[in-house]
This record gives sequence, structure tokens and C-alpha cells, in this order.
Amino acid sequence: MLDIKSLYKQLVAIAFLTALLVGCTEQPVQRFTITPAPATPALTQDQAGYPAPSTTPATTTGYPASSEEQRSQDGRSQSALDSYRIAADIAAREFDPAARLYAIVPSRIMIANLGGPPVLPGWFYRFKVPGQRRQFIVQIVDGEATGTTLAEPVEETSPKEQPIDLQKVKLDSNQVFDKFQEFAKKRNIPTEESIYDLELVYLEGSSGPVWSVVDSRSQTWIYSIDATTGDEVANPHQKIK
Repeated sequence: MLDIKSLYKQLVAIAFLTALLVGCTEQPVQRFTITPAPATPALTQDQAGYPAPSTTPATTTGYPASSEEQRSQDGRSQSALDSYRIAADIAAREFDPAARLYAIVPSRIMIANLGGPPVLPGWFYRFKVPGQRRQFIVQIVDGEATGTTLAEPVEETSPKEQPIDLQKVKLDSNQVFDKFQEFAKKRNIPTEESIYDLELVYLEGSSGPVWSVVDSRSQTWIYSIDATTGDEVANPHQKIK
């Protein structure tokens, strides 16, 4: 079992817990817990609330998100890679032109642990400048930016996340879900009543970026594939010792 913990604080204190467990077991990532001023704060947040409005003009991405009638059920009418372009533009403009993508985070797990603010499902992108700890997180819902937040961990997690070279990511989210449906059918894994989410990471020690399908209700990593070849691989968190 591999456990990773990072304590963070914001104007109100927030703690992230990342638990990386072997196999198809409970494995939450980026768990948010709002607490009253922890004794050892570790994350400073530069914007009150989560997510904060993006300063992007409403004519381009807009905030808040579009009306309920225009939203899809999961906030993913645009694929992860298509929505990434919007998030990357915001990160370059509002955070740092040198910002690189470090993860696409399972959104429902993040939302479930935000501790109160109403946040829609969609895609969460985590950006960093290589060599720096500060993180810039952008959420995109149906092709629109719904907010951003800044965070800074006191210590690095292990294994470290590497910047993701999008030229090596040959499979988009819709293709990942299609491959998962085939996998689930062969393994008799029910898909109709479960909530599935996606993670994209490139962890130190891995050969490249990996997509993983996550059961949001059980917080279980159940399927991972190489983002370049589409070949099934081990859970990237469990394989690194």
C-alpha cells in the first residue's frame, strides 16, 4: 500500500490527501477537507473560495458556466483534450506563460471533497511551472471556464508528477471511455449505474503519460492505459515502489 499525504491551507484551511492503493481498492486523490486552521498548514490559496472566477472575458470562456438548459449531464460535451486548450490559454495568461500541464484530475472526487461550494462536473486541469511548487487549477465545464484556484504544497508528493507532453497523448477522453467499455464488457463490470471519471498523469518512473478510469463512488482505480499506445498498463500509482 502506498500512501501520499500533502497538507495544504488557504484563507480557510484546506487539506489534500492523496492515497495510492494497490489494485482495485479505494484510492482517493486530491481529497479536500475544510478545517478550522490546522496546526501545520501546508497550502496557501491566493483566492477565497473554490473555484474563483477566471478573469477571462465572458465572450470567450465566461463565468459562471452556461445555464442548466445548455449544460450536459457530466459537463463533458467537449473532450478532455479539446477543453485543455481553453485551460492552457487561461493558465498562460493568468498564471504563467511557462505553465505546463501536470495532471487531469478525477473531477467528481475533487468536487465531493471541496467541502461545500457548489461545483459542476467537468474537467479539472492542474498546471505548474517546472521546478516550482505553486499549482494553478482550472475547471472547464462544457467548453467554458468555471473558475481557477492557486495552491502551493509545502512538500512534494512521491512519486513526483512530471509535466505532460501533449504530443505523446494520442488518445482523447472519448477514446479512453470507448476502450474502457470494451474492457468492462469482457470483465462483466457494470457501467450503467456507476460513475466513472478519468485521470491523466505522468509519474516519475513511468514510461509516459497514463490515462486511468476511476469509479468515483468507490474511489477505485479500475483501468489504466498508456496514453500514447492505448495498451493496457498497471495502475501508475501502484507500480512505482
